[in-house]
Amino acid sequence: MSYLYVGVGGSGAKLMHTLVHLTAAGLLAEGGRELKGFLVDSDQSNGNVTACSQAGKLYKRCRELKFGSRTPLFGNQIELSDPWTPVTDGDVASLSTVFDLTQMRRVKPEDADLMEILFSPDERDMTIFEGFRGRPAIGATMFGRTVNLKTQVWKELSDNALNARSHRDVSLLLAGSVFGGSGAAGVPTICRLLEQGLTEKIPNLRLGLVLFLPYFTYDKVEGEHLQADPHTFATATAEALKYYDERHFLKICDAIYAVGERHPAKMPIPAVGKKDQRNPPHFVELVAGLGAIQFMGGTGKNESVVFLAGRENENTVQWADLPTADGRHDMQMALLQQFILFAVAYHYIVYPEVVANLHEQHAVIDHLRDAEDVAQAGKDLEAVDTYLQSFLNWLLSISTPERVGVEKFIPGLVDVNVIAEEVMVEEQIGDRLLKRKAWQLKASKLGKSRDSTSVFNEKGISTLFRNLDEHRKPNVRAIFRATTERVTDQEARGAGKLVRAVYDACKLS
Repeated sequence: MSYLYVGVGGSGAKLMHTLVHLTAAGLLAEGGRELKGFLVDSDQSNGNVTACSQAGKLYKRCRELKFGSRTPLFGNQIELSDPWTPVTDGDVASLSTVFDLTQMRRVKPEDADLMEILFSPDERDMTIFEGFRGRPAIGATMFGRTVNLKTQVWKELSDNALNARSHRDVSLLLAGSVFGGSGAAGVPTICRLLEQGLTEKIPNLRLGLVLFLPYFTYDKVEGEHLQADPHTFATATAEALKYYDERHFLKICDAIYAVGERHPAKMPIPAVGKKDQRNPPHFVELVAGLGAIQFMGGTGKNESVVFLAGRENENTVQWADLPTADGRHDMQMALLQQFILFAVAYHYIVYPEVVANLHEQHAVIDHLRDAEDVAQAGKDLEAVDTYLQSFLNWLLSISTPERVGVEKFIPGLVDVNVIAEEVMVEEQIGDRLLKRKAWQLKASKLGKSRDSTSVFNEKGISTLFRNLDEHRKPNVRAIFRATTERVTDQEARGAGKLVRAVYDACKLS
């Protein structure tokens, strides 16, 4: 039985990316239910889609380890589909080719006239393999023609929902932006099609939406004639929300989560699509992820409601600001804090010791005594470190957004100076070499030869968290000492046992 998620466009993929990390931390509802993610984007090489897919693969690799049964660590299986696109006929895909406008003029001239009235020549001939460029009308036309519950990924989604109906409620969540192209077009269109195709067959179907309001902006991409204009995002959002209201989506959906940011973050690399479009993670996606967790953990056909979240101070986000399900805030924040501490302790403190002493007598390595192949255990531990580095980069990004026109954002969850520093970076984008300031993780002992960053200082771990009670601050000596203690869960084995020991040692009092 599965939780079902459909992420449309870049924002939909970024929310799935967040859900991977929140699931690793144990926040997905109890019971070990699988999370099946379906990504939808006409731009299959979109950088955010790629980042999400990579995180899913790293997570799946970590799941191969035997952590034991009494832990929330990587507790749910995640299956992430390859991104589905509404077209498959190469770089020439456009409205004109998909609808065969030439043939339409001969067979259905009225329809051809309508298309020419609704869309300009540039819009009709625009390739959609780089997204819909802020033109949801093009996207809605494409999705309406190509989404079919009897074909490709949609049949798999439908079958998963039908197979789950004999158990508990079937939770199906869709997410995307309301102001761009793919999300603005795909979410309402796909939601309507799924509601029409599944509701009668699945009486216990729970539909939910996560709608991203504007939370980022960017400069114009030079040399691109057709591109989304961030100056129109506010107008597009107002029209989209009006559409959701007038088309009575609250009668279709059990819950709608709307989340945005008053002061948008400036995207460092403007791009219209493909791999260059890799907008960095943002704390808005963490808030949306907690909303998704709340929806998936709900039961029953509840009164339809719109959920909104706010924060106490404009220039920061603190632990108390993060929304959770009723009565679960302390538990979920404790799990997230434990996972953050675990990622820092493992990557910077324990894993360097493992690499240096893998084949030697060492208190930490003692957990590997039951490993059938120590060399393979070393590869397993490296896989966990690779995933945790991706998590720490995600955490760093959501903690350091560069907002436009307001005072500097103050990290309120963690002190980023403990794990990172600002450096000058160079990035090659097409034929351009961009230089900018960026936050970068500090090197561990393994990477101390790098000149571009300083080395992590273990003493700083006591100040890692912001806005926590004094008695809950971590202590590196206590963590290392607890890591060497025996793991009592008999199902934890080999590399998984060592990882479990570090994770258990990072539980804050």
